[in-house]
Amino acid sequence: MYTSPEIAGIQGRAMYAFGGSPGNFKAGQQYSAGLSYHYSSLLLTAAMYSGNSGGSAATIPNPSTIAFAGRNIGASYHFDCLTVKAAYTLYKVAGAFDNRVISGGLAFSLTPALSLDGGVWYTRDGNDPNNHSILGSLGVDYSLSKRTTLYSQAAYVNNHGLMNTGLAISGALFGVPGSQFAADIGIRHVF
Repeated sequence: MYTSPEIAGIQGRAMYAFGGSPGNFKAGQQYSAGLSYHYSSLLLTAAMYSGNSGGSAATIPNPSTIAFAGRNIGASYHFDCLTVKAAYTLYKVAGAFDNRVISGGLAFSLTPALSLDGGVWYTRDGNDPNNHSILGSLGVDYSLSKRTTLYSQAAYVNNHGLMNTGLAISGALFGVPGSQFAADIGIRHVF
């Protein structure tokens, strides 16, 4: 992996992971690239990832045993206490899904200790436009100290057709068709 120095606000990244299996040098190869532009309060980003089928890393979230591609372009602008974000992402897994995600969000610092963060994600299946979902979430953090934070989050997703966008703290990508609501509250302490 290589990350370039930032020059005039532009920084690039590239990664290549060797793959290979007996008789197939390209099995499980992975490569990605990213480019970002930073000027004052503006940040623009673009990234791509591709992984060949084959290989043996079946336990990672994006296994190299099947072909996977991801593309993303995003932007954020930071005002005094407000950050506005937007992105477009494409996920393609061979023989499975072809999801296009449009997202937007806001982060707002009410006080140095209290902040709000919310977003909306619209996902459409490129294989069947009848399959789509919309997900909204809102979170609040309250810092008790530099190392301890109280937090709460709530999210709602509405799936249509065969879409199964899920809500899970454990990182699960898929849920059940239909609607779901989730909320949590907790305390986080950094050691």
